[in-house]
Amino acid sequence: MTSNAHPQPRPGAGPEVRTVTGTAAPDPEPAGARPAGASGTPGAPPDGAPSTAPPVAATPAGPPGGRPGSTPRGEDSGLNLAGTGPLAPWSLLPRTWLEPAGGRPGPWRREEALAPRPLTPYSAALWRQELPDLTGRISRDLSLPSAGVDLTVDEQGHLLARPLPAAAWPGALAWRAARHGWIAARQAAELVRWWDEQGARTLLADAGELRLRVIPLERAGGTPGGPGGPGRLQEWRRTLERCRDIWRAHLDRLLRLEALATLSLWQLDALLQAFQLPGAPRAGDLVPVPAVVAEMGQRLWHLAARGREAGAVAAVFREPPYHPRLSRLAQDAPGAGAGASPEHGGPVAAFLELWGQFLERYGYVALPAAELAEPTWAEDPEPALAWLARFFQDRGLSPIAAEINAQRRQQQLEEAIRRHLARRPLDRGRIEETRRLAEATTRVAAEMGYHMLVLRSWWRRAVLGAGRDLAAAGRLEEPAAVWQLAPHELEALLGGGPGGGQASSHGPATATAGRHPEGPGAPAGTPGQAGPAGAAPAARLEGHDGAAAPAGGHPGKGRGGDRHEHEQPDEGRHELPGRGGPAQPGGGRHEQRTEPPAPPDEERLERARQRAHRFFRYAGMAYFALLALIPLIMARQGLLWWGLREMALLVVEIVVVLAPLAAVAGAAYLLARGRKGRPRARTRDEQAGGAGGAAGPGQPG
Repeated sequence: MTSNAHPQPRPGAGPEVRTVTGTAAPDPEPAGARPAGASGTPGAPPDGAPSTAPPVAATPAGPPGGRPGSTPRGEDSGLNLAGTGPLAPWSLLPRTWLEPAGGRPGPWRREEALAPRPLTPYSAALWRQELPDLTGRISRDLSLPSAGVDLTVDEQGHLLARPLPAAAWPGALAWRAARHGWIAARQAAELVRWWDEQGARTLLADAGELRLRVIPLERAGGTPGGPGGPGRLQEWRRTLERCRDIWRAHLDRLLRLEALATLSLWQLDALLQAFQLPGAPRAGDLVPVPAVVAEMGQRLWHLAARGREAGAVAAVFREPPYHPRLSRLAQDAPGAGAGASPEHGGPVAAFLELWGQFLERYGYVALPAAELAEPTWAEDPEPALAWLARFFQDRGLSPIAAEINAQRRQQQLEEAIRRHLARRPLDRGRIEETRRLAEATTRVAAEMGYHMLVLRSWWRRAVLGAGRDLAAAGRLEEPAAVWQLAPHELEALLGGGPGGGQASSHGPATATAGRHPEGPGAPAGTPGQAGPAGAAPAARLEGHDGAAAPAGGHPGKGRGGDRHEHEQPDEGRHELPGRGGPAQPGGGRHEQRTEPPAPPDEERLERARQRAHRFFRYAGMAYFALLALIPLIMARQGLLWWGLREMALLVVEIVVVLAPLAAVAGAAYLLARGRKGRPRARTRDEQAGGAGGAAGPGQPG
C-alpha cells in the first residue's frame, strides 16, 4: 500500500552489520572498511579491525523510555515506534519550542519527545549549542508562538527545555499567529518543492562526502603505527567539523518542516472541534501516516506471518533477548553460508531473507535519534526485534488492513464535512487547505528525517573512529570514553599535539589564531579593524601640488578639476530668470524681462473639478456597497450575530478604556488651570497711572 517516492539509501553502503542473514548481496567495500565481522555476529571484527557494535553477550541496554537495564530495549519502552500520530518516530522537534510564551519564559520541563532517557555529554552539549540558535532564527522567520527554546541538563542527564518569550506587549501572540497564518503556506510550499526536486539527492550526496572522508581514515587505522598520528587526528577533527556543518544546514530545514507540520495539525484539530462536525473527527483521522513510517509496521507484520510457519523462528521470539538466538539460528540454518535461495532453504531461509531486506531498508534507524551514541538497527537490531516480537504474540489486524480502513474513514469524514458545511464554502476551504498543508509537511518531514538518519550514522561512525585513534594514542582510556566529551572538547583533543594548535569548535587552528592580520593597504590603527566610514585615501584629499586640501576649500580641488585662485568664472553663463545671478561690476544684476502669467483657464479647472467629484462619488458608493456585502457574507456563513456581538463588545471595551483616560486628562487640566489663579484686579491709582502713561509726556491724561 506504500510507495517510495525517492531513492532510499542502503545500509550496506554505510555502517552495516550483517547480523542474522548471509543471503544479501555482498557489499563492494573492502572488508577492512566494515565495523563488524564477516560472519555477521556483532563483536567479531574482521582482520583485527576494531568493532563498533556491542558484543553479543552484553546485557541489553535499557528501553528508549526507561532507565538502563530495567527492561529489554524496545519492549514496554513507552516510545511509540510508529510515530506520534502522523509524525515520524525519528522526529527531532522539541515540543516545548512550540508552546506559546508571552512576557516571560515558561517553566523547565523534561523534553520527553526529543530525549526520552538521559543523554550522553556529547549529545547533550551538541543540542544545547545548536538548538537555541536554530530555533530562534526559525521562530523569527515563521513567526512562531515563542522566540525559541532554551535547553539545560539536570543531574541525571535528562534534557530540560523551556520556551523563550516572544514579546511582552499585549496582543503579541495574536499578531504572531496572524502573521504565521499569512506566511506558513508559502514557506511550506517552498520547502516541499525543494525536497521533491533536489532534497533527497542533496542529502545522499552529503552522505557520500562523509563516506569518502570516514572510510579512508578507518582503513588507515588498521595499519601498524597508523592510529594516533598527529596528521590523522587532525583529519578526524576536520571530518567531525564537516559533519557538524552538514548536519546544521539540513537540520534547519527539517525543524522548519516539523514545526509547520505540528502547527498545521494543531490548527486542523482546532477547526474540527470549533465546527462540531459529526463523528468528532481529529487531525489524525484526516492526515495519513507517511508511507516511510507506515511501511515499517507492514514489513514486520509480514515477517511475523512468515515466521510463524517455522517453529524454530517462533521459538526465538518467545522471550527476550532475541538477537543472540536469532544469530545462532542463522548460523545453524541449512545453507546459511552458501547463499542458498529461500525456495530451497524452507521457511527459515525465507524469514531470514525478509529480515535482511528489512535491515537494508531501515538499518539506519536509531531511536531516539537525538542520541548519537545509540547504535543503529543494523548494528544492534534488538529494538526492531522487540517490535517484531509483538506481532508474533499479537495476531491482531494487519497494518495493511488498518491502513485501508483508515483511508475509508478519511473519505467518509471528508464527505461528512462537505455535507455539514455545504452552505459555508469558505470554512470548508479552510479545513481542506489546512489538511493539505499538514499532509504535505508531515510526509516531507518524515522522508527528510529518514535521510537525516544516514548522516547521523556517518557522524557516529566518525566519532567512534576518532575515539579509537585517541585511545591508541593514549589520550583516552578507552574508545567509549569519547561520548563523555563535549564536541568542542573532542575537537580540541584531536587538534592538540605536536605541530598542531588548539582547535576550536568552528574551524581548524592556525598560527594566527586570536589576532587579526594586517592586510596590504589596511589603514593605520588597530590591526584588523576597518577605518571610519567616511575615511578616504590620502591621495584623494591632496591637490595638484601634493598638499592636503583645507577643510573649507573648494570641493573641486584635488579631484581632477582643480581651480586656481587666478581663474575667473565663466562670463558667458547666466542664471535662470527669477534666481540670483553672479555679481556684476556695476553692483547690479542682469535684468530679465518676464512675461506676465496667463490667467487660468476656468473651463479646464471646472472639468478637473467635476472629474474629481465623480471619482470620489463612485469610490464612496463602492466602499459602502462593500460594507453592505460584509454582513451578507457573515450571514451566509452563520456568523452575523457573532460578529455584531463582537463589535458591540469592542465598542464597550473602547468606552471602558477611554472613559477613565478622559476623566484623568480632564482632572489634570482642571488642576493645572486652578494652580495659575485669576488675574489680580488693578487698583484705581494703577488705572490712572496707566492712563497717564498711555497719553504720553507733556499731554493731558
